[in-house]
Amino acid sequence: MSELLELKEKLKIISEERRFVIEDLIELRKNPEVIKFEELLKKTENLKNEYSLLESKYAILYQEECTHNLWVYISDDTDSYEMRKLWLCKCARCGKEEIKHPKEFKQLIGPNKNLSYYEIVNKYNFFFSETQNEEESIILTKKLIY
Repeated sequence: MSELLELKEKLKIISEERRFVIEDLIELRKNPEVIKFEELLKKTENLKNEYSLLESKYAILYQEECTHNLWVYISDDTDSYEMRKLWLCKCARCGKEEIKHPKEFKQLIGPNKNLSYYEIVNKYNFFFSETQNEEESIILTKKLIY
C-alpha cells in the first residue's frame, strides 16, 4: 500500500473516532452533573480573571502608597550616554523596581553577594513584625547584613 493510501486510511479512522467522541460529548452534556461541572468551570475561570485584575490594581495602588523607605540593590549598569553608574533596586516593602544613581535611593542595602533580595526582605519583615517600627527594622536589617 502506498504512503498516500495509508495516510488516507489513517485520516478516515481518526475522523470516525472523533465523530464518536463528539457524540459522546453531546450525550454527556445532557447529564445534570456535567452541566453543573461546566458551570462551575466557567465560574472558576471568571473568578480567576476578576482576581487577576483586582490583584494588578491592588499592586499598583500598594506601590503608589508605599513610602519606599528601604531599597535593596538588584543589579547595576552603566549609562552609555553619560557613562554614569545606575543601580536597579527594589523596594523591600512593595517590590517596586527603580533604576537610579545609588545616591538617589534613601535607605539602600547593597550590593550584597551573600544574600538575595528575598532573604533581605525576609529579615526586614522579621524585624518589623518584632518591633513594629520601620526605622528600627531598617537599622537592625542593615546591622545584620553588614
